Amino acid sequence: MQTQFRFYTAASILLLYTVLSGCSSNKTSLVIKSEPDGAYISQTETGAGLGVAPVTLDFDKAELVNKTNRDKERTGCFRVKGYSARWMSGATASSAPAIRLCNPVGKNFTVTLQRNANAPGLEKDLEFAKQDKDSQTQQQQANAPQKQQAKVVQPVDEATPAER
Repeated sequence: MQTQFRFYTAASILLLYTVLSGCSSNKTSLVIKSEPDGAYISQTETGAGLGVAPVTLDFDKAELVNKTNRDKERTGCFRVKGYSARWMSGATASSAPAIRLCNPVGKNFTVTLQRNANAPGLEKDLEFAKQDKDSQTQQQQANAPQKQQAKVVQPVDEATPAER
């Protein structure tokens, strides 16, 4: 009886720790979107390519604290470098050179880079965004049956060595 009580107490503590540690994440996410979808995202200062929007960047608490930031002590805000978008037509858009994330630990932020509607080639970019979305939808539909199919595992007969 006492052993069972200890087991349940330990299990309860472990479960509580798991739930609380999941709620107090040290990760901060920054999602960079484009409007219309499908722009290629890069880091403005270095030109480093990140991929086709939406792009998710994860920062841990140590990364944010180590960033050069004079505002941190006063405001609780950190700065991350800015980002640029380039659409198929060649149209571009950029965020500010530095993006402020205030009280960021454990939060999710989103930046949307808007294409200038007056830049040439809007139809091309809208068509690409539609094709990209259609392709993603088809891929999700193709993957759905795989997720629904479950492997049937036959129970193994536990035989004693004498019975084998």
